[in-house]
Amino acid sequence: IDHIFFLAVSDMTALERMARRQQEDPRSETDSQEKREGRLKEYERLTSMVVWHYSAQNRLTVVDGEEWIPDVSKKMITWLENGG
Repeated sequence: IDHIFFLAVSDMTALERMARRQQEDPRSETDSQEKREGRLKEYERLTSMVVWHYSAQNRLTVVDGEEWIPDVSKKMITWLENGG
């Protein structure tokens, strides 16, 4: 892996997006708020070392994931097209 993007969002935004996806996608399992919070904690536990590793190697770009999703995608595509 040459480089990774880390989409930084608040816990509140992540939880809201999980809940919205469940409402919009009938195939999604319906989880309680408690289960979503547990999933978020597990995600943070599993990714923290990966983020630290690539950051220490200067191969990590943090992207503000709080922005409108198409804008986030556009920023990442621009970064890739310009070679960082």
